[in-house]
Amino acid sequence: RTHLTVANLRTMPHRSHEWPGTLAQLRIAFANHKYFSVHDPVPPAFGDEGAANHMRLASNHGEAGLELFRQAQEIFEISYGPEHSFAATGLQDIAVSLRTLNRPAEARELLERSLAILKRIHGPDHPNISFTEHSLGVVLVAQGDLNAAVPILEDGLRIRMATMGPDNPRTADIPSSLAMVWADLGDLDKGLRLLDQALRGHEKAYGPDHGST
Repeated sequence: RTHLTVANLRTMPHRSHEWPGTLAQLRIAFANHKYFSVHDPVPPAFGDEGAANHMRLASNHGEAGLELFRQAQEIFEISYGPEHSFAATGLQDIAVSLRTLNRPAEARELLERSLAILKRIHGPDHPNISFTEHSLGVVLVAQGDLNAAVPILEDGLRIRMATMGPDNPRTADIPSSLAMVWADLGDLDKGLRLLDQALRGHEKAYGPDHGST
């Protein structure tokens, strides 16, 4: 019997309202109680967004399994073509899993492919570009390629400032990442300024006592 729970998206205020609708859809899609049990989200004191990035099917945890995102990617590319935005999103989903599995080189290749597709579709200033650049920057840091990470993260921050504004909590995410890079490169002053920018953004979005702050 498979147990499912919907993410509460606690750490993403702009999406935290989504779970009731998603829960209703899951209970329709997995209505056979003999094989499935669909649970309410975990208490909102905890954030559980992201678990779907690691879904696979296997007979037990120690055996090879079917990676659902790779299967989805094949379907996207067959149905929509390899240059479609769905294909770009699928590449990002796989990359997140690879990054979690400590396989940054593979994640980097997929994110660079996704970024190129999105730029061809949307141009260089679309908000979706910034999310891919943030993910790619984090992977470059994991590889130790700090000098390559800086322009990628700075461009992502530029786009978010222009499209989302300085008070959006997602805008504040990138200065946090970028600050660590500059600190590792030896520019502590720039790192501290970016951390202060991130702190002010999170305080404005979440309040001073929130876990994200």
